[in-house]
Amino acid sequence: MQHLTIRTRFKIYVIFIILLIALASLLCWLQFNAFVWIGTLIFFLGVGTSIFIIRSIINPITDLKKEIEIISSGNLDHRIEAHGDDELTELGFAINNMVSQWSTLHAKQKQTLHEQTQLLQREAKQLENNVAIIKEIAPILNLNTLLNHVTKRIHETYNYEHVGIFLVDDKEEYVSTPPLKQNIKKEGVIDWVINHQESLCIKNACYDSRYVAQEKISNINSVLALPLISGDNLLGVLIFHSQIVDTFQTKYISIFQLLADQIAIAIENAIRYQRQTIRRHFAETLQRAGRTLSRTLDLQEVLDLIMEHIAEIVPYDRAAILLREEDELCFVASRGFPESMDLNVRIPIHEEEGTEGIFQQIYRTQTPLALTDVLERPDWQQVEGLPSARSWLGLPLVQVNEVIGLLSLTREVSNAYGPEEIEVALVFADQATIALENARLYNRITHLTYELEEEVQNRTEELHVANNQLAHLNQIKSDFISIASHELRTPLTVINGYTQMLIRDETIGKNPFHSEISSIIYDNAVRLEEVITSMADVAKIDSRSLEIYPEPTSLEFLINKVCRQFDEALTKRKQTLVIKNLEDLPSIEVDAKVLKKVFYNLISNAIKYTPDEGLITVSGRILPNGKYGMPPDSVEITVEDTGIGIDPAFQELIFTKFYQIGEIMLHSTGKTKFKGHGPGLGLVIARGIVEAHHGKIWAVSPGYDEKTLPGSCFCMVLPHHRTL
Repeated sequence: MQHLTIRTRFKIYVIFIILLIALASLLCWLQFNAFVWIGTLIFFLGVGTSIFIIRSIINPITDLKKEIEIISSGNLDHRIEAHGDDELTELGFAINNMVSQWSTLHAKQKQTLHEQTQLLQREAKQLENNVAIIKEIAPILNLNTLLNHVTKRIHETYNYEHVGIFLVDDKEEYVSTPPLKQNIKKEGVIDWVINHQESLCIKNACYDSRYVAQEKISNINSVLALPLISGDNLLGVLIFHSQIVDTFQTKYISIFQLLADQIAIAIENAIRYQRQTIRRHFAETLQRAGRTLSRTLDLQEVLDLIMEHIAEIVPYDRAAILLREEDELCFVASRGFPESMDLNVRIPIHEEEGTEGIFQQIYRTQTPLALTDVLERPDWQQVEGLPSARSWLGLPLVQVNEVIGLLSLTREVSNAYGPEEIEVALVFADQATIALENARLYNRITHLTYELEEEVQNRTEELHVANNQLAHLNQIKSDFISIASHELRTPLTVINGYTQMLIRDETIGKNPFHSEISSIIYDNAVRLEEVITSMADVAKIDSRSLEIYPEPTSLEFLINKVCRQFDEALTKRKQTLVIKNLEDLPSIEVDAKVLKKVFYNLISNAIKYTPDEGLITVSGRILPNGKYGMPPDSVEITVEDTGIGIDPAFQELIFTKFYQIGEIMLHSTGKTKFKGHGPGLGLVIARGIVEAHHGKIWAVSPGYDEKTLPGSCFCMVLPHHRTL
């Protein structure tokens, strides 16, 4: 029975039941009472047989279920024992086969999971290393330090044979570890990445034509080059070299690209910081150079300072300053040339038509000219005995729309002067122009003064006895003042006009530096105009051509008006100006326009020679009849201060032309600065105007002492009516 299949057993059981049912029915139909017991026996026999057959079917199924439960619990190595050829045996074999397949698949999945875990761990480690590198480089703002640190850290972390960074603006050089210099056009990988702006991975460099072998690194088989892009700016290329084939797998490139992106951001920050540092250095250097140049008026010293400061702003191998003399440019200063070389060269400003050279071009255009490579310029002439020049920059020295000279800078390398260098050099050239022009003017004035003094001395020695000849000499001096004031007024008017145009110009106004320079030029031009006006007044006084137009004038109103002009200076010097006893003065006949200059000069002198926090008093009174030999109803105005005083020996000399108290070179400049130095004409003009009104003016002081401050008092008396 055990060897019968379940299906056969079930068929036998069905046939047996049918036979029992048929037999029982037959006996009932025959109604044999004797067979009732037989029928009952047959019934129980059928039931027992049924139970036996059912158990023979259920028991193998139960055993199979237990085997399946063992497998389902996770024991994939367990197998079902199957014997015979019934359906359960076939099912057991099928389950065993399926379990074997599951076991194999599980092993493969387990291996795959292990490999994926290792891959994720490796990627996590790479990300961790990259994050560490990024954190290290984030605070580094020095570009060279940043590049060297990046290449060194990547080299130490990943142990590649070579790690390099190429920067597009680095003049065909890039920082690497170990150091390596390579031309961009010869490096196929770098050139390809820059042109395509995408990463390039070479799995085997021996079979890729884009890779060009390097001299200092050998046996390279794998290359990974990544673009360094920040925003829309391509900064350069990050490149890795490895001696192992297929080192850089595709799945890791994205991680390295993330590192490259962060490096690009750090590089851009460093470049911006470097540019800001350079600009700040340029600004400080320009400011320092401007202050230094403005401190001297000696022409040779100014030339030396220009040569010194331009080297701090724009490097050069050779430099020269050429100044215009008539229609030629002449060398007046140079650096970098052999001492034995004769630089007594004169360059004509105007050439024949069709033969314009670089100097003539700069003179004509009044704009700088930069030659990135002089060898490309047909008209460039190399000077024998000097290293060959490659780059050249010519800067015009422009004063009031006129080129007064040229600054020539030469380098022995090509492409040395870019837009930033040219811009800064041009600003310095403007400063140098002002300093040169001031020095040249001062040199001319000094030379003229020296010649004049020499002439005066010679004349004095020759005509010492003749008073009339001394008067004639004084007349020559006055004529010089008249001519000088007249001749200086015209160019000064032009300077004032163009300076005002510069101040009102929107472009100049947007540049604080240029705006400040324009304001300084204008302020000094106004001051120079005041000096020239004073010289003209002196000339008129000397020639007795000062014209007075008297009319009734309130001295109180006139003096108050003048005093208001010094409010700012008094506040700055913390001085006190007191006006008293003017309200009772009568109106007198004077020329208010010219008399205002008298009060201005007296109050200005009082402020100038009184220390800070001093007191200045302006008062007036009606003179008693006959006092000082003045007519009745004359008035006296006094300007008294608590200043350093005046030596009695000099109280009359101070009313002579160009006289200064103390050493002139030790004085500060300015109209209201303490001991401020002026042209020495104010009191001369004051006395001339007062005397033109038939009045008198003098100074009273106990003496000169800067510690005890004895003070001084200027007294002025004017008649009530000016008599003809």
